[in-house]
Amino acid sequence: MHVKYLVTLLGLQQLVSAMPVQEAQEAQDGAAAPEVQAQDLGRRKGKDGGKDGKEMITSALNQVMTVLKNLDTAINNINPKDLTTAQPLLTVAQSSMGVFQEAGAKIQAAPKLGLIDSLSIAQAGQGLGDQVKQTIGDIVKKKPVFDQLGASSLIKDQLVSQKSQTGGLQDALVSKLPAIAKPIAERQGQDIVKVVDDAIATYSQPANNSTQPPASTPPKAPASPAPPAAPKNTPAPNPAPKPPSPAPPPAAPAPAPNMPKTPNPGNSTIPKTPSNGNTTVPRPPKTGN
Repeated sequence: MHVKYLVTLLGLQQLVSAMPVQEAQEAQDGAAAPEVQAQDLGRRKGKDGGKDGKEMITSALNQVMTVLKNLDTAINNINPKDLTTAQPLLTVAQSSMGVFQEAGAKIQAAPKLGLIDSLSIAQAGQGLGDQVKQTIGDIVKKKPVFDQLGASSLIKDQLVSQKSQTGGLQDALVSKLPAIAKPIAERQGQDIVKVVDDAIATYSQPANNSTQPPASTPPKAPASPAPPAAPKNTPAPNPAPKPPSPAPPPAAPAPAPNMPKTPNPGNSTIPKTPSNGNTTVPRPPKTGN
């Protein structure tokens, strides 16, 4: 059966476990001359890229694995009350750049791998991916501690740099694999990139220093008591009575009606005495005594 279809049906793990049986079968069929066996070994070595390529890439991945474990240990040992505990983390973080560059150079210099060696490298890559996720997860958990130390922005810059370095390693590794193994390595790389992106997003958020009281903050003035609430269903007070309006002025008396003059009996008239300005009343006559 063609190897490509065998990989599809059985999967990578089963194919790896089946390899010793195939090699044993080839050993049993080794009735060929030593020259033929040497030629066959040379073809297999060229097909798989040679042991040197596998060893070079494995060595590079082991270097990266060691750095990640050291980073994880340094992160978990940080004490927010002791700034000296952050020194190992700074040392490992600075040295990790050189390790990533050296590992990338080894992978670039390695020859391309064949299917058999690429399966072994895929297993090593899976373990490396798991370690990356564990280390990044511990970094995310320690964000409140780095906030207190004022180092969150530095950790964010390191994560951005590590993402670039990891992407370079991933591209170099994929370039050494056969076409049938590249999708697996690319999928592993995408998972790692997502974990790093999530960590960068977490450290892009503002620092949360709520666990520490602000320094030199004057105490707040006590709040003034609130006015007592008005009792419910209290009738509103009656408005003050208005002063009485002033009485209107008295009306003018109506004019007296013209009364008719009463005529004297007998239609007699009293003769008017001519007045010369001094009217005198005549005295009655004296009676005799």
